[in-house]
Amino acid sequence: TLTLIRDYAENHLTALTQRSSGVLYAATAGVIKSLAVRLTAFAAAAAPAQGTVGHAAAVEGVRWEEAFLADVLLLALEVLYLLANQDMFDDAAAATVRCAVGTPMDQVTFQQAADILLFGLDVIAPVLSPVLLRSFPAVAEKYFSFMQYILSALGTRFAPWLCANPNVGAAFLRNLTEQLLWGAGAVDAAAARMSLQCLQLLGSFHLNALVRGEHGFQILLAPEYGQSSLFSDTLRRLLEMIIFPGTSDYGIAWDRVDACANAFIT
Repeated sequence: TLTLIRDYAENHLTALTQRSSGVLYAATAGVIKSLAVRLTAFAAAAAPAQGTVGHAAAVEGVRWEEAFLADVLLLALEVLYLLANQDMFDDAAAATVRCAVGTPMDQVTFQQAADILLFGLDVIAPVLSPVLLRSFPAVAEKYFSFMQYILSALGTRFAPWLCANPNVGAAFLRNLTEQLLWGAGAVDAAAARMSLQCLQLLGSFHLNALVRGEHGFQILLAPEYGQSSLFSDTLRRLLEMIIFPGTSDYGIAWDRVDACANAFIT
């Protein structure tokens, strides 16, 4: 189903009306819900009992499952990236469309289309460990590219979405920064630059929000959620990668030093 949606979006999305696009968004949401069930099953299979007779076979099965999962995640990210078309969010006065999503003929507004993209992010991001990102560079590059879009175009929806549940949001933000820090020191220069640009977008969004008298990510940085040092820890880790490149896969080399400088300035 993901392949069908990806191919259809790739060839027809730009020609669709906003109403028809809404149906495509809703269909994507339904597929992502099914993907969430599969990812839950993968998480359970990825922790085989250590020291058991079938441990070696279980590990081999997880490796096969991981490769299959990477293909599915890449497809999902390609679909979300295609749907993350700024044109879909330009018309603030867009009417609601009617489409079948679980219950009969739910209404989906084009503002809610952003929430579908965030829902996809919520399902996919937690399973993207550094090991998986390192093993499958195409997944890493597409993920960081999609994340770059979310932070640049949907930052005003991303922050409230995270802050709606501070306990979960704070953990998500910490996991995201760790993914981005891994990407910053990865071998793939394109993924590294996008990761650093995402870190810059995170910092600049928070700073600009505070300047305007808004909260930004401040709720998530409260001491009770254990992430009060998140931004200082991020800067410290970037500096560590510059001084001690051996602490990361590749370090901050000449092919990404300007992006790193921009992240520091922010």
